[in-house]
Amino acid sequence: MNYAIRHPKGKVAPPSRPPLVRVRRGLCRGAGAVERFVRRLRVRMAARSMVAPARRWWAKPSLKTCVQRLSYLGCLLLLGWVGEGAYGMITHRPSPMQRFCEQGKSNGCMVVYGFMAPFLSIGLATCVFLAVQYVLVRRPLNKTAKKDARRLVPTAGPTMEDVVGRKEVCLIIARALRDRRTRRPYLLVGGVGTGKTSVLVQLTELLARKGATPVPVRLRDAELDGARLDFHEMGMKRFAELVDRGVLSSHQSERVWRQLCIDDKVVILADGLEETFAEGDEQKERDIQIRHAIERARRQKLPLVIASRPHSPLENTQAAIIDLEPLSEEAALEYLEKDSVAPDDHRLDWIVETACVAESPLYLQIARQLRDNHLLDHLGGAKGSEKLDTRDTDRVGLRLQLLETWRSALSAGHIRGNIALSSEDRETTIEVVSALAGIGLLRDRLEVRFDELIGKDNDAESRFPGIWERLSERLGVRCPVRGDMRQCRVLLALCATQGEQLGLVEAHGNRVRFPHSIVQAYLGAGYFDVSCRDFFSKALEEPGPGRELLIGLVLRSRAGPHVSRWGHVDWQDVVRRLLHAAEGRTDPKALEMYTAALEIDQVRKGAELQAIAGSVLRRWKWIRSGDPRTIEGAKLTLVHRFGEVLRAIAGAGSGEDIADRVRNGYGVLFSIATVEPSYPIRLAIAQEMGAGGDLAFDALRDMFPLPPKEEMSREDDPWVQYGRETRDESYVEHRTREFYLRQMAGNDQVRQQYAKFEKDSVERRAEIWRKFVMRAWLVPLMTESVGEAHRSQAKERVRLWLGHLEPEHTHSHQADLPLSLEIALAQGFKSAANRRKLHPHVNEEARDFLIAQAEGMLAHARSWFAQLILIQALCLWELPDSSTRSGTGKPGRTHASAKADPVQAVRRWLEMAGTKQDPQGRNQDEVRPPRGDRLHPFVAEAANLAVLALQSGHPERFVWIDEMGTVGNIGSSPAEPGAYRKHSLWIPPSAGWTTLHPRAQQLLADVIVLLNLTERDKENVDELEARLKRANRSALPPCLTKDRRPLDPKRTVGMAESAPPGSACLRDCPFELCPYPAMGSLPRAEVRETFCRQQQALLRPYRRLSYANPLSWVRRKRAPWQGMTCKELRGFWEAMAARSRTPSSSTFSLQRKGADMADRERTLHVRVTATDDKTLHTTLREERPDIGGGPCRTAGPGDEVSIEAYVTERKALEIDGRDGVTVHVLKDATATGRARQAEVGTGNRFAAPDAVPHGLGEKTKDERRER
Repeated sequence: MNYAIRHPKGKVAPPSRPPLVRVRRGLCRGAGAVERFVRRLRVRMAARSMVAPARRWWAKPSLKTCVQRLSYLGCLLLLGWVGEGAYGMITHRPSPMQRFCEQGKSNGCMVVYGFMAPFLSIGLATCVFLAVQYVLVRRPLNKTAKKDARRLVPTAGPTMEDVVGRKEVCLIIARALRDRRTRRPYLLVGGVGTGKTSVLVQLTELLARKGATPVPVRLRDAELDGARLDFHEMGMKRFAELVDRGVLSSHQSERVWRQLCIDDKVVILADGLEETFAEGDEQKERDIQIRHAIERARRQKLPLVIASRPHSPLENTQAAIIDLEPLSEEAALEYLEKDSVAPDDHRLDWIVETACVAESPLYLQIARQLRDNHLLDHLGGAKGSEKLDTRDTDRVGLRLQLLETWRSALSAGHIRGNIALSSEDRETTIEVVSALAGIGLLRDRLEVRFDELIGKDNDAESRFPGIWERLSERLGVRCPVRGDMRQCRVLLALCATQGEQLGLVEAHGNRVRFPHSIVQAYLGAGYFDVSCRDFFSKALEEPGPGRELLIGLVLRSRAGPHVSRWGHVDWQDVVRRLLHAAEGRTDPKALEMYTAALEIDQVRKGAELQAIAGSVLRRWKWIRSGDPRTIEGAKLTLVHRFGEVLRAIAGAGSGEDIADRVRNGYGVLFSIATVEPSYPIRLAIAQEMGAGGDLAFDALRDMFPLPPKEEMSREDDPWVQYGRETRDESYVEHRTREFYLRQMAGNDQVRQQYAKFEKDSVERRAEIWRKFVMRAWLVPLMTESVGEAHRSQAKERVRLWLGHLEPEHTHSHQADLPLSLEIALAQGFKSAANRRKLHPHVNEEARDFLIAQAEGMLAHARSWFAQLILIQALCLWELPDSSTRSGTGKPGRTHASAKADPVQAVRRWLEMAGTKQDPQGRNQDEVRPPRGDRLHPFVAEAANLAVLALQSGHPERFVWIDEMGTVGNIGSSPAEPGAYRKHSLWIPPSAGWTTLHPRAQQLLADVIVLLNLTERDKENVDELEARLKRANRSALPPCLTKDRRPLDPKRTVGMAESAPPGSACLRDCPFELCPYPAMGSLPRAEVRETFCRQQQALLRPYRRLSYANPLSWVRRKRAPWQGMTCKELRGFWEAMAARSRTPSSSTFSLQRKGADMADRERTLHVRVTATDDKTLHTTLREERPDIGGGPCRTAGPGDEVSIEAYVTERKALEIDGRDGVTVHVLKDATATGRARQAEVGTGNRFAAPDAVPHGLGEKTKDERRER
């Protein structure tokens, strides 16, 4: 070979091809196989459960437990002693022990035998009780709970089926109830048909498998026994009923119950709290009695789970509240596809998304029953005329068609065909039950008596003659004459029994109860006569209307020609009556009526839309009576339905009139967002408007016009507009403040007006800030949702906002966009990135434009939080979005899967982050390392999680969309989380913190803590920006990395001393953020107790056999930035969990914020009853209540004595907890006093009209007289 060109001067020879080609190819294939194996392992790790598993229930260690364990030893000794005697009797020779005693020639053995014999006999009896009676009584109950838990839950109807997706909730509750140190009652709160009973059924099975003894009770059957409601006594009675067949007497079941309580293995599951004391005189004091019962259970450390709808007694209770959010769509789809031979995946997926069946397990069960009978197909395979046509319909319309098809199948015998009833008998039963359901809707009750339909024996006149006439018309000759009471009662009793067999009602003598609220609403929708003003108007009055009535109204509004049995209704009159009833109320019921009015008006293409929207806008700020949790949920529902109705009206017709209605509706939504302080509600409004398309963009253009680029001036810039509005408001505030300060001297009225002015000025500044935050959210979202005609202007708006992060494009030559608006703009990019290619508002050109702009913003971003959000957004855009589905349930391989290497992509984003940010925006006292900018710890961890998301293909495990929504939702997942599903969003709204990987959960937890420190008070915008600037560093505050004691999360708003940000910081801390916002100050996102318990569990080796596995001790349980011990971190999260134990954390309503303790605590008129005079005297001496009269003897057993007193609610709980003392609440003295105060007029009503007022002057000191 010629080597002449090997080293030419000034030149470089071309390299030779590498040798050993086959060896190198083999090594590359091996490395690729290892990489694919690691990737598959990551996918499996990402799909595993992210919640600490429930542990087995063991007997509580105590002195009694030790004595019981010693009884087993005593039993063995006694059996040995008896065996020794039997040995001597059989062999006729002395036993070894006898020979030993005889050698001693003393009576020591006889003394020992005589002393030990009674104790050994007691040990044998105890052992026999524990091993025979205790086990035999308890085993059948646990066996039933494991195999068929529905039989134990009294509120689970016969149609109840297994529903997936609730495993996480059950695991969290079971683990929390097991820990006796932190145990307290758990309230499972959910709306109509959300599946509360289904969760109790699954929880019953889980607890039985873990060694506990679940005892489900129905609170509807509770009786106010003597003086109080007691969950422990209700559980004991229910346990005696369940084990009655396996015991000889009631004393035997009582002994087993007491032993279970000693072992701490009893868990009481109570359902239907809203139905407790629903009627009679006990209803007057139900709220107080329920709170007292929950507090008593907390003091007793009783494992208790209560399922309830949102209502007033839940406020100020000493219980952990878990909001039951809807199922995930993946779990719902898996339930529908279960045991199906050839499921139509695309069709079932469309039904799940369109009808939103995941919101209610009842719709899931109905869809499953229809699928099993091939009634979901509209092309073929249906049985006769009952087939379901699901094309061209909306959410409510599809739900109505599901219910109608289910009713027809039930009547024809396709469903519950094992019941021996003809089609005619089934139809008669359904009609009679429907008539009773209509009465229940008008009376807002689940239970309906026969007398309400046919009248009483002495008065055969029905209270609802219209319903009886309609029933007679439909039944024809099968309906008896109304005056024939005997035949009417026979018919109703027979139909009630048959309705119970069909799973429609529960028969209770002369009344029926509807176990499913949605079924009652649907059946009664055809019978309550909305044309009768008296009944319907009365049903809309306070405290009504019931949610079932509103659901029935909405369902009936979708009744078209296919529901011919329902007559014509004047829906315009119904909408106007709903508006009239809602405008005079300030409770959440008003929001529910507005929602129903919007959904009904959708049928008429928004004829009353302007009136509804105007009324909602006027009344929005004044609806604040009741539980804040319920109010926020009702507002969120209204916002989502508002956006849904606007999109439906825009798509149902064309014309300038309809377009004007829709544009006006979007303008009202934007105006609501400016006055609403709640972050989740404003974010929901932004998402609804972001999906509004051209009409929503037109509404924004009308409010914030933008001329063409060549005609654009500086006044059209959003930042200039923000500065101008802020300056104008400051000028008005300055002039008004000077006026008040000049007039304030010695004038209390002016001083009060000035205080109100200061409060209103802060609110006006906050409204200006919210307006521009909404605009920042909507700018990226609108770019994809608009059509071609408006896309160029939408892109120009994005460039206009991002230009304020580039110093070369601003007039001040520095980045002048506030940090809060920068974060809002980044959040808009992430919401747009969450849309998959199947989303109806995704455009490839706009998508590429947003990716380029997001990368540019990442380079100029100053805030660490904005950088974190943009990395997560780019991660979602980088994911391969397959449009096909393979037979194995995994994504099919398309050209979209050929993406860049995940590590290289994320490394490029990190290298890009903050490289072009404004140097003047950096903190001057922060030292920059010589090798380059230091990454923020949260940004670095988010980048690592983005790599895992890209490698596993499951972004919901490592990325979240909304921090507050994710922390507040537990979430649900299907049994096979790795299964592929084709839907329109990468991360659905049902995703909660249980879906996240443990590393992502720890990152989210500390991100929320830091956000609450910086965004604690969004009302004062100037202070918010100052805190954001102080926290905008490349390092974390020492209160998150070194010592978390300065956070002091146990502080409350009622403490006398004030603690402004920075007052509790460590020495020389530049962040000045501590302490943590006080309990009751409503920070950005209050961390729930369940999430805090999960953080504690992550710091322990909770996996199976983890203590025996040496690697579990090497595994790092803390996050990389946490420089504290696991014990210190667990203590911090214990304090965070304790924040939700007091009512001031989240349950005090907004109008009570800042009120003193006297206004928060009510005074009760009670009767204190003691077992004897001495106990009563001791109680009065130590507790010192306000006595009303003297003591008197009671008619009860023994020497009971009672006395009436006036005490606070807290003092009543303390007295009621004393031994031998019970407290019976007679009435709420505070409510009575306020009612009497309202009756008193102002001024002197008997004075002459021209009389001069006197006696109201302020007494002052006369300095001249003193001289």
